[in-house]
Amino acid sequence: MEEISQSAIEGTSGESMQFKGATDSAVPTDSYVNSFPEAVRANCWWVLTAAGVFASAICVSFALTHQREALPRPLRTAPTMRIVHDSQPSDDDVDHVNALIPQVSLAQVIMHNLTAGIYLTILGVSFGIGTIVFLVLNGLTIGSLLAMLIASVSPLMLTACLLPHAVIEIPGFCIAGAAGLRIGSGLARAIARGRFHHIQVALWEAAYLTGGAMVLLITAAFVESFISFTVSIPPMMKFLFAGALAVILLTYLSCAHRQK
Repeated sequence: MEEISQSAIEGTSGESMQFKGATDSAVPTDSYVNSFPEAVRANCWWVLTAAGVFASAICVSFALTHQREALPRPLRTAPTMRIVHDSQPSDDDVDHVNALIPQVSLAQVIMHNLTAGIYLTILGVSFGIGTIVFLVLNGLTIGSLLAMLIASVSPLMLTACLLPHAVIEIPGFCIAGAAGLRIGSGLARAIARGRFHHIQVALWEAAYLTGGAMVLLITAAFVESFISFTVSIPPMMKFLFAGALAVILLTYLSCAHRQK
């Protein structure tokens, strides 16, 4: 395998990740805390692509479901239909939202989030096609459920129950998707150019992206279990908490360990 020099591996955003030259491996030269935001900035195009695909699927599904006032047939699974069946108008939004909360444990939420993140990454071996399909399917499901719930729950209360963990979970989801797309692009470039060290570099960057995404998804699971769906916490407090988390995350990803 061709030796990787110690020069920067340039990303689409102009940022770079430093690797030590080695015949069989490429080892990042900095700590993980610093390398993760560098990896995100270096692959910001893939993060934005994953976010765009995910958001587009949500918007399309939301619009179609809201117009038809029914879930599309492919999305009529048992869990989603239970939520829709329970989503009847109520005079007390707090009690109504509490009744719609799925009875799942923290461990189940963590497992669900981690499974989604892992799938997004490993499906990148299909040249990113599987990752895109997974993003679309999840976006379609979320969009349809939002359209059904917003008809029976006030937008303020629904937002208060989703925003605190969404500001962490959605970035984590999109970063995991970016890892899958990065693997897919690395495979495509390696085959097209016959330089298989592109796969090695892509795997290292994907590993850093996925690891950070897992931390975000686990954190989101804790927030979802103990804050988002805790109806005793006023909506305004949830909004302030979500805003603080968003500022901290954006500051960390955009400013941490910028090379001068």
